[in-house]
Amino acid sequence: MNPTQNQQLPLHDIHLPQAISWWPLAPGWWYLFGLIIVLTGLIYAVWRWYKKGALRREALDNLAKIAERYKKTGNHGELAQELSILLRRVVISSQNRSLAAGLTGERWLQFLDTHNPVKDPKSNFSFQHGPGKILITAPYKPHVEKEEVENLLTLCNSWIKNSNINNYTSNK
Repeated sequence: MNPTQNQQLPLHDIHLPQAISWWPLAPGWWYLFGLIIVLTGLIYAVWRWYKKGALRREALDNLAKIAERYKKTGNHGELAQELSILLRRVVISSQNRSLAAGLTGERWLQFLDTHNPVKDPKSNFSFQHGPGKILITAPYKPHVEKEEVENLLTLCNSWIKNSNINNYTSNK
């Protein structure tokens, strides 16, 4: 062979690799999508749980404000009226309006007792036969004992905390 001759070797041309495709995705992307879906579901569940208790939180806040107002004024007639209005608003907001809107007096107290989830037959801690009776008698009494008022506030607090008022979402 003559070294001066231009020899061609039987080599192939350089082949560049194909461009990287976006599909199929790398496992890291699948993990990221899964994490986003799980976080979205978790955020939605927490949001629903928070909204579910909105009425209860709002009612307990209003109850605390009513108790503070009573401590300042000492007007037990006004306290009984405000508590009855608060309980009625809770019932109307969480259940059917026709259940409690027209109830007054003993029928209202009976309704509250029948919808009280904490029922202790040995206890006189009820609306009809216990401190809840003040709701209908306070406007006509010249004086109500401090202990009776505290028991009434405790009864209302217990009723709001334990009642089934979860199907309501606040307008806030």
